[in-house]
This record gives sequence, C-alpha cells and structure tokens, in this order.
Amino acid sequence: MSAKPFLLLGTTCLALVLSAGQALADPSNGKSNQAKGKNGKDASSQHQSSQPEKGKKTTHSNNGDYDDDDFQRRYDDDLDDIRQIFSRNSDSYGQAQALPPGIRKNLARGKPLPPGIAKKLDPNFARQLPYYQGYEWQQVGTDAALVNITTGIVREVLNDVLR
Repeated sequence: MSAKPFLLLGTTCLALVLSAGQALADPSNGKSNQAKGKNGKDASSQHQSSQPEKGKKTTHSNNGDYDDDDFQRRYDDDLDDIRQIFSRNSDSYGQAQALPPGIRKNLARGKPLPPGIAKKLDPNFARQLPYYQGYEWQQVGTDAALVNITTGIVREVLNDVLR
C-alpha cells in the first residue's frame, strides 16, 4: 500500500486540530466585529446604564442574589430595633472613643472601610443584631457599620450608637 493516502490523511487531521485551536482562542466570544462600536466595546452594552434597574436583582460576590430595594426595606424596618438593641446593651461594648473628624468623614456608605479603624463587636452582642447574609456589624469609634465581608465596602452606618 502507498504512503501517500496516509500522509494526506495525517496532514488533514493536523490542519483540523490546529484550526480548532484557533477557533477556541477567538476572544470575540462568537460575536463578529460588526457588533462592536467605535471604541471596540460591545455595541449592545454601550447604551446600558451603569446603575441597576429599579427592583432588579444584583449579585454581590459570595452573598447570593440581593434585590437592593428589598434589602433596604428590610434594613429600614429593622432600624428602630437595631437602635434599641444598642441602647439596651451599652454595657456590652463599653465606652468607645470617637474617631477624629477627618477619619470619620471617610466612613461613608458605598466606600471601603478605612483600614485599621474597625473592631469586631462582641459575639454575644452581635448575635442580638439582625443578620444580613454576606455582611457583618463592626464597631468604628462610636459608630456601628454594616460591612460587606468580602469587599470591605460599608453598606450602612449608624452614627453615635456606641456612646
């Protein structure tokens, strides 16, 4: 038998394997260049707002799905109870020193917690506070902050509840 058919078959298989690798390495994710806008970004995403739609679920890493409106509504409903828990248990956390004004100004919703200023609340006391999946309560001077465990972003701040 001749070696020519085997050589042709081997060459064809090699060409198929190499071209399959090229197709898998294509960074366009199956979209043609026609779907891209002027700056190379996907044209369909250029007109979308950076803010999530009202009532739309947004995913926070390691926190499951949260509807921000539902989270805020639940927090607002719990707020009076949270303040009462802090006032009833003032002996659990002792006298806290207020933060200097410049550092306290940096403690705000949606910002990362400034490094080195937060303390964990006493576990027995923290268990009395409402639990929000993916968040923990921390003491920041005379304030209490609800902080995202994964990112360190401050979700809520209760001013002067630890006096």
